[in-house]
Amino acid sequence: MTTTTVVIGSIAVIISIFCWAIFGRGVFGLIRAIAQGEKVEKTRFAHPLSRLMTMLKEFLAHTRMVKFR
Repeated sequence: MTTTTVVIGSIAVIISIFCWAIFGRGVFGLIRAIAQGEKVEKTRFAHPLSRLMTMLKEFLAHTRMVKFR
């Protein structure tokens, strides 16, 4: 290995560590923000099939968009 290779590799490692640190800080911030949210009602997970059908109907037919016109 030449000196140039070692220098370029060292710079790349330093930049990579810096980028991973920024990424980790962002992920931690998202997790912290989500954890502060309200607790979910137990009834939210009731009737999953009807909720899925409603979601598919809204997604495919855009029924809420049509109501606003």
